[in-house]
Amino acid sequence: MPNVRNWLNGLYVLTECILRAYFLGPSMKNLTNSIFSRIFMAVFPTCLLAILVCSAIAYRALDKSVERNTMRLLSDSVLLLSANIDAGVPVGNLSKIIGKFAGESGIRTTIIDRAGKVVLDSVADDSTMLNHLDRVEVKEALSGKTYQCLRYSQTLRAKFIYVSAPAGKGGDSEPLYCVRQSMNLKLLDAQRGIFSRQIAIFAFAATALALLISLYTARKISAPLISLANAATHYANGNFDAVITDCSISEIHELSRALYGMGKDLQKRISSLYKRNCELDEVFSQMRDCVFICSDDGEVRRYNKSCSEIFDIPANVHNPRVVGLFRNSAIISAVERTFKSKDSVVVEFEHFGKIYRLTGIPLAYASKHARALFVIRDISKDRQTEMLRREFVAGASHELKTPITAIKMAAETISENFDAETVKRFLSTIEDEADRMAALVNDMLLLSKVEFSDAGENFVKFNIVDVLKIAVSDNENLIHSNGDSVEFDCPETVEVIGEPKLAEIAIGNLVSNASRYGGKNCKIKLAVKETEKMVEVSVSDTGMGISKENQARVFERFFRVDKGRSRALGGTGLGLALVKHIAILHGGTVSLESQLGKGSTFTITFKKA
Repeated sequence: MPNVRNWLNGLYVLTECILRAYFLGPSMKNLTNSIFSRIFMAVFPTCLLAILVCSAIAYRALDKSVERNTMRLLSDSVLLLSANIDAGVPVGNLSKIIGKFAGESGIRTTIIDRAGKVVLDSVADDSTMLNHLDRVEVKEALSGKTYQCLRYSQTLRAKFIYVSAPAGKGGDSEPLYCVRQSMNLKLLDAQRGIFSRQIAIFAFAATALALLISLYTARKISAPLISLANAATHYANGNFDAVITDCSISEIHELSRALYGMGKDLQKRISSLYKRNCELDEVFSQMRDCVFICSDDGEVRRYNKSCSEIFDIPANVHNPRVVGLFRNSAIISAVERTFKSKDSVVVEFEHFGKIYRLTGIPLAYASKHARALFVIRDISKDRQTEMLRREFVAGASHELKTPITAIKMAAETISENFDAETVKRFLSTIEDEADRMAALVNDMLLLSKVEFSDAGENFVKFNIVDVLKIAVSDNENLIHSNGDSVEFDCPETVEVIGEPKLAEIAIGNLVSNASRYGGKNCKIKLAVKETEKMVEVSVSDTGMGISKENQARVFERFFRVDKGRSRALGGTGLGLALVKHIAILHGGTVSLESQLGKGSTFTITFKKA
């Protein structure tokens, strides 16, 4: 067993040396782990072991065959000589035959008589030779037996093969002679050397052939497997154009087809996922709300463009954290509460004068760290709209309460007093207050319509100068009764884009306010000025003007500089608010310039046609 183990270790070392010689380079670092080397080191040592076993068996068989043939040759020649002696051939006559035979074959022939004396020897002088009666082969032959043995010759100082047989018969029927032939073992060793070299040549040729066959087999099997491994690596890296080497081995061929089909299917799925991710990324980046995803360790995994803009986050932030990005205690607290409660959390907070609502929702998908989605929405306008709605309702209620109270009081007075003059006076009051209520309701409905209209829905191109003339014409009675004068400072034709009826209402309100609040004999001026993209329409008066603290609020609903005077003049408190929303609807603006005692100038802009 130790010898076999040593042979196997030697084979392994030899195989590794062959592989190193084949690959020639630093790629041998993980030699025994490659599929090529595993296949090669399984096939080549097996072939080499088979060659060695076959060589050993062949050597053993040839050795036995040579030894057996030598023994047979010696036995046959001994029997032949014995037969000649038995036939009466004198021993002396055999000298020439055995001498020639010894020279050609290297076989030594010795004839010994019954007394042990050497009668004839093919190599030495028989007269000088010792008595051979004590030799075992001689004893056996003189006893009538044919004998074979292997022993050391004291005469020639070498190891010989001996074959002896009895020859001749005396009167007592005992053999007269012992015919012995011997051969030096060196002659057998020479023959062994000849066929050993032949076996070695055969083994070397077979080893070379086994090496080539092993390399071919390993390459034939490993090449498609390596191609499959490379293709799988390319697929894993997203390269689906990798070529898979076809193979005639059915199992590997089926595996190649399966991997190719899997690669194509994976390519379609990745392409689909990529498109979907692109769409989601586009949606995510374009969302006006601030959206970010955070893990429970405080790291912000993703955030959109709105987050960067609202919280002034610099680009390419490394390892962003909630504390560092947002710097707001309300957001940090909401994030902690979301992960702690594992439920949605809603928080409102203020940031740089704006009100935001944060909604945190834990995400259910598996991850090393729990994650949650947070949405921050600017609700400042919602709060402002709610406040305006409350103010509007309160203002409308207050404005309606006054005429309703007046109508009720007038009706109660009429019911208690049937004097014709009194009835007539209070009926006039009822009529005026009803008109005032109707005007208020109409302005409220018109304002609501303007606020919820779509810009550009009914827009057309029209001449703004014609609108100015219509606005003046609609207020002609009021202007005439107050003794006001009107001046135009505008080209004949200036075209704008918008809704003509709304433009008439807006400019008509400005002209009406200039006449109502400008005082008696007021000078009203209507001017049109063109800029690159806009048309500015200004309405000026020479009235008492508006103070600085009231100028910012004149466009609010139901705001009056002088409440008592405004109601007395029949105003609803919605005129300038209506003008502002008409300007916004047309993509323009409205502004005021005023000085106390010097008058006011209202300017509304429209888009140039």
